[in-house]
Amino acid sequence: MDGGDGNSVRNATYDLPKQATEAVLILDYVGGFRAAPADVQPAIKILADGTVVVRNGMQGPIRSSINQNQLQSILHKIVGNHKIKTLDSASVKKAVAKAQLRKGVSLMMADVASTKIVYNDGTKKHEVLCYSLKTNLRQYPMVDELQRVAAIENILNQIRYEVVVGGKEQLQALLSSANKQLTSKYPKLLANTGEQFQFKTEHLQSAWSKPDGTLQVSLYHIKVGKTNQTSFSAQMVRPVRGSAKTTIRVHESKRTNPIK
Repeated sequence: MDGGDGNSVRNATYDLPKQATEAVLILDYVGGFRAAPADVQPAIKILADGTVVVRNGMQGPIRSSINQNQLQSILHKIVGNHKIKTLDSASVKKAVAKAQLRKGVSLMMADVASTKIVYNDGTKKHEVLCYSLKTNLRQYPMVDELQRVAAIENILNQIRYEVVVGGKEQLQALLSSANKQLTSKYPKLLANTGEQFQFKTEHLQSAWSKPDGTLQVSLYHIKVGKTNQTSFSAQMVRPVRGSAKTTIRVHESKRTNPIK
């Protein structure tokens, strides 16, 4: 998973809870149309000993692990780069309100889930709750607080999806299959984009297992040029028995606001 081998860790060492079984990082989605029972696992939690626990519907949680160097590398990105300690629910809400005033547009949303992220340094739990993160980020992309929450969410989700898929090797096999079909199906369009696009780990949008064990994975990326934009999507279904099926779609369109 995208913790690296520890070589990306800088000089700083990030604090952990003293109890090995206590969560260091948590990502979850709360609220919306249905409130989850209190005993349901969060989307992903990483414990102080490196254990990774991922929610997987009715099948029960999936457990994996990372080493301490990998954990510190993840914390370097989340605490060091994206400064989660300086984020909280109130500051994010205030920043969005300011952006709404500047833009003169206020979104009316109801029953939308909030993104919840927690970093536990052993002394304090730093928690940020952001209502309808993706919608707000699309509407107010200039808001630094939204950008940082989304970046942290993405880091934890990439780890989460890799665990669901079955590990790095399984993920790379799925990406390789999707890229082969992409190149075969859209050679002319890919040539027109100016460079050879390839699906990568950061393009993962979701990964989950059905009750029968069938794995479903979704990839998406949009490449924006001066006048055109191209969206790339892949839907992969891998049954317990039999071959995986991949559906690739690429759509090119004119930008509504071309860059001059």
